[in-house]
Formats: sequence, C-alpha cells, structure tokens
Amino acid sequence: QGKEYVVDCVTRDGVHKTTFVWVYDKREANGGGFVYFGMIPVPSDDPVAKVLIDYTVGCIDALAIANGATHNEIMMTKDGPCLVEVNCRVHGHSGSWL
Repeated sequence: QGKEYVVDCVTRDGVHKTTFVWVYDKREANGGGFVYFGMIPVPSDDPVAKVLIDYTVGCIDALAIANGATHNEIMMTKDGPCLVEVNCRVHGHSGSWL
C-alpha cells in the first residue's frame, strides 16, 4: 500500500539520467477500488523524488542495464520504496511526448 510512482530513465555506458518522475492519480470510480485517471509530474528536487531516483538507479544497476531507456514503477510504502516493475522501454501513454 502507498502511492505508485513512475521514474523514467535513460542509460548510456552505465551512466543513468532520470528524465521524469510521475505519481499516478488513482481514485475510486465506477465501483472499482482504484481507477487510473492520469499522472502528475513530481519535481526532481522533491524529497520523495530524490529517494525514488536513488532507489531506481540501484535497481537498474542491480539488473546490469548499461544502455537504453527504462520505465520503472515503484510503490512508496510506509517502509520505503518497493519495486513494482522495470520495463526496458520509453514511457508510453500520454508521457511519450517527452
């Protein structure tokens, strides 16, 4: 439980750059416990973003991804970040224009 975030990165020769941090806007709707309404940008200097970026870079390093884009989904729980998934692709949906 917690808020779900996206951290998009690009890596070249093992050097990681974060391109964007998002938080999912999820709400109850149509009888469902949560429905994705969209995503809200999180400033990179936000304390939560800094924790998420450091955590994400650690995950990318652990997977030995040295080149390419990654779309990473993380839950921020009361105990800290928890990895949902790492996708070796650019951001999709409405954020793909970035």
